[in-house]
Order: sequence, then structure tokens, then C-alpha cells
Amino acid sequence: MPFPMSEALESAIVARVQRGDVRVPAYPPSAGKLQRVLGKPGFTIDEVVKVLRTDDVLAATTLRVANSVFYSRGEPASTLSNAVVRIGSQQLHRLSVAAGTQRVFAAPGPLASLRRRAWRQSLTAAIVCECLAQAGGKPSEEAFIAGLLHDIGRVLAITVIEELGCTDEVEGWRVVERFHVELGMVIAAKWMLPTALEEVIADHHARDATETDPNLRFVQIADQVVALMEQEPLITAERLGGIGLLTTQECKALAKRIPTMPELVEAFGLDGPESSNTVSVPLTPAAANSKQVQLSAAGPGPMTAELTKASTTGLTVRASTPGRSNWLVQVKLEDVSFWANVQQSQPVASGGFEWELKPFALSAEMANRWAALTHELPAA
Repeated sequence: MPFPMSEALESAIVARVQRGDVRVPAYPPSAGKLQRVLGKPGFTIDEVVKVLRTDDVLAATTLRVANSVFYSRGEPASTLSNAVVRIGSQQLHRLSVAAGTQRVFAAPGPLASLRRRAWRQSLTAAIVCECLAQAGGKPSEEAFIAGLLHDIGRVLAITVIEELGCTDEVEGWRVVERFHVELGMVIAAKWMLPTALEEVIADHHARDATETDPNLRFVQIADQVVALMEQEPLITAERLGGIGLLTTQECKALAKRIPTMPELVEAFGLDGPESSNTVSVPLTPAAANSKQVQLSAAGPGPMTAELTKASTTGLTVRASTPGRSNWLVQVKLEDVSFWANVQQSQPVASGGFEWELKPFALSAEMANRWAALTHELPAA
């Protein structure tokens, strides 16, 4: 039976905060060590690689990011030294902060799907802020970190409500949104974050941004852009203009950047890469002529699934393994390839699991290809 919701849950959280009975996760020491090395004048690649080798997760993330579409340069970066050179010291500092924060979001628990949602939105916001800063000639590293950490209180809120017995995702997310600012300030104090960043965490819902506080403005815009991306598969410059807070230059820069975001978000996925063995779904004779879709996600690796329904805004597939809510997966069907977010996964009486997927951050070209293909497929 779920925890008594709303007032009882909120009162329990308030009481914990007032007693100081909130366990703040420690910032991963290897990420902090890497940041200290990168902060030294004249550091060497060997010093950076030495730190990376002490942390398998951080090392693997560095290689995945270096080989993502953001940084890909033909031949894959097969060594940590190659990856460090490709990414560059300035970008590597951002990566270290993101990788350190990622570890905090990766904690297991009954509300892991909410952690995946919070992490995807935080990293997407960071990339949006970075893009806005670059478009306006502002310091992009500060903007990236502001976007990444402005909602850091969400992860602590999820942990607290799990400890209080809440397993309802809908109610849980509502409570997370209610308390994420207050709990973000608890983390900011524990991690001794800079004052300017504390102010962004405290004020991003409380006051209007001004030109004298660009990071606050970037974060407030990023929240609206992220909300739009969660709802609409294709984000154009014209659609971004409808937000009303962006310049024409910012709209164009963001529209160009958005389709490249999913691969970088996936490179920082919370589910570590496991076996890449293909898992095929046995089809019944009646479904022998159905469309087969290839899914790729961190965890189970590539899978072949049966496409059962499709529209321009969503698709349903039948796979042999369960999906995870808020999983980001790559979908390949004929000449169409895009990223999608798993909305839910349910067992099917005839066998397997039905996944509902929502396309995420499509390019205009891929959106057009997918729209053309959906006319030939069963309607969702």
C-alpha cells in the first residue's frame, strides 16, 4: 500500500529538514581529484589519465563522451590519453563535474525511474545553458554547471521520499518538485558550492532573470526548453521563438544543437553498459510480416523488437525484456534512426513486454523520414 500522500508526506519531509535528518550524498572523491588536477597550471595529460584510471566509471564515461557525436573525429578514441586530448581541458572540467553528479543520481531505489528523469533533464538543461552562453559570448563553463546543478535538490528529494516509503512515481515527482529548491540548498551547503551557484539554485523559480545575472536567465530558459523537448519530438527555431525569452540567434543555435543532445546524454547514462548480445523477440506466424525495430540502450545492449503501433509522436514495440521508465534508447527502423524515451513498459499476456516510446530531440530530416514512414505503419 503506498504511503499516505500529499500533506502527510510533505510534513514528514519538513520535519526531517528541520531536524537536519537528511543524508546528503558525498561528492565522488575521484571527480573532485580530477577537478583539482585540471585547476593546476601546467598539468599534464599523464596526471589526468592517472586520476581517471582510479575510477572505472569515470574512465568509461570519458571514453564514451569522447566518442559521442559531440567530439567524434573519425577514428574512435581508444585510449584515455586520446580521449583527454580530444575533449580538451576546458570541456574535461565540465565532464568531471557531470560525471561526479551522475554518480549521485545513479543510486538504486524503487524510484530509480525518477532519478533517470531528473538526470536527463539536468544534463539537457546544462547543454542548453552552454549553448546559450556560447551564442551570446558568455562564459560557457559556468553556464553548463549552473544548468547541471540548479535542480540538484531533486536527487535528495527522491532519496528522502523513498526512505519515507513513497513508491508512487506521479505523486513522488510532484513532491520532488515541491521540495527540490530547499533540498538543493542543503546539498549546496554540504558541497560548499560557490555563492553565485547557490543563488541560481535558490532563485531560479523565485525571481526574474536580468542581463546582470546571465546564468539565472540561461537556467530559466533551459527549464522551458527542456519541458518543450519532453513534449514535442521536433524543436525548430520557430518553435523556440514562441517561448518569448530567446533572441533569434539563440533560437537558431539551440535548434541546431538539440538533435545532437541525446547521444551525449546517453554517454552519461545511469545504466552502465553490459552485454551487447542481441535479444530477439520470437514472432507468431500472424506477425511474420510485421516491422522489426532495433533498440539500443545501456544495460541490455541491442535488441530486436516488433513494432506494433506508430505515429509521428510515439511508437509501441513488443520486446522480450522489460524496459525501464525514463530510459533513453536509440530506435532504428529501415533508414530512420532516432532517440526515444521509454514512457512505460508492461508485460503482455501472449509473452514479452510492450514498450511505449516517445521520440526525443529529432532532427528535421529524421522527423520528416519518420513522419513519412508512419503512414505505412499501424496507427498508434
